Amino acid sequence: MGSCMMEAAPLFVRMVTGKKLIRKTCIVILLAVCVMTKLVLWWISNNAELLLPANTAFVGGRTRERRIKQDDKHLINAEGIRHDGRHLVDVGRTMTRNGPALVADNTDNSSKTNYSSNSPPAVINATTSETIDESCLKWCRRGDGAKPPYYVVAVLLVRIYYADKAKLTTREMIQWLQYLRYIGVEHVYVYDAYVNKKESQRSVLKMFIDDDYVTYIDWSHKAYPYSIRGTQVAAYQDCINKWGRDSVWQAAIDIDEYPFSVNDTRENFLPRILKQFDTPDSEVAEVTMQNYLFLGKPLNDTKHPLLIDRLWRRTKRHANALVKPIYKPTRLRGAQVHHNYIRNGVSINLPDKLLRMNHYWGARLQNWGDDTKEILDKTTQDSSMEVIVNEIQRCEACLGQDSLYSKRWH
Repeated sequence: MGSCMMEAAPLFVRMVTGKKLIRKTCIVILLAVCVMTKLVLWWISNNAELLLPANTAFVGGRTRERRIKQDDKHLINAEGIRHDGRHLVDVGRTMTRNGPALVADNTDNSSKTNYSSNSPPAVINATTSETIDESCLKWCRRGDGAKPPYYVVAVLLVRIYYADKAKLTTREMIQWLQYLRYIGVEHVYVYDAYVNKKESQRSVLKMFIDDDYVTYIDWSHKAYPYSIRGTQVAAYQDCINKWGRDSVWQAAIDIDEYPFSVNDTRENFLPRILKQFDTPDSEVAEVTMQNYLFLGKPLNDTKHPLLIDRLWRRTKRHANALVKPIYKPTRLRGAQVHHNYIRNGVSINLPDKLLRMNHYWGARLQNWGDDTKEILDKTTQDSSMEVIVNEIQRCEACLGQDSLYSKRWH
């Protein structure tokens, strides 16, 4: 009996030792896997521009890019859209509900398709004078020194990076900010979703921040991995939570999306339009802008540095149901990209000529190549932005030519 126990003891010891060795080996393997995972994530975060697809202002990221591609086949086919479950009232024909009666006009203003590439109307040359015209000061420094409450503000989620095929650089962001000043936006909240530190836009936005026109938010902690809900919607919701009571209206748009009115191109047109829905008995909590894509191969950006001066062909009708909202933050239950969750009131689609969204998509649908007959068939020449292009060029001295026209990424 005793001899059997003595023989079994070493065996037991070996078994225990073997289990400890296996446990230690497993721990070492797990640690190695964790280290390798961190190294892979670090490499991806520093080379993400090689992996992420071209986008719009963040311009959308992978998920949104897939959604948009799925909608390409619906170009010019969406009409009379109705958003279910969120009190959307379609005003394609009329709009009532205690608001002004508005009638949409989708009439194509060209008699026939012009089978030519983007060509600009005759626009005046940008001034080289450093003297700021007094008439420019009515709008070109709008918001400087202003404090809340504001009437209308904008919120932007943006990532500027070198590999973006759309070539939306810091220059285009600054042009977009100046355009918002022209149309009457009093303040902009910029959520900078940079992936690499070198992409940060804080330094180039300093002049706008110092002038109290821009509130800068570092959103890099939400930038990667990108998701509609975790990055884009989270930024819009954060803006509502923090600053929703500082303005009557808020617009959530990208740097290639330009609110535009065919009927009114004079400076400060956006507040004039929105005030129609501020009557005491109005139930309007959100208005949406139909999506008109400006397509085709852009003109040379050296000769035509303004984004809105590079593309002059648009879809003949609103391209799809991907509208963008302007909303009263205090009436919302939650943020979304195209239609917010409304707590109190209704959302309406505005007639195209009253207010639409000029979406400068460029050559995306032709794989960044030359114009195709298919693209030309879907589009028509549109020079209605000419007045505003002239005005922004005339007043470029407000920021200095280098700020408005020089291509850069940070």
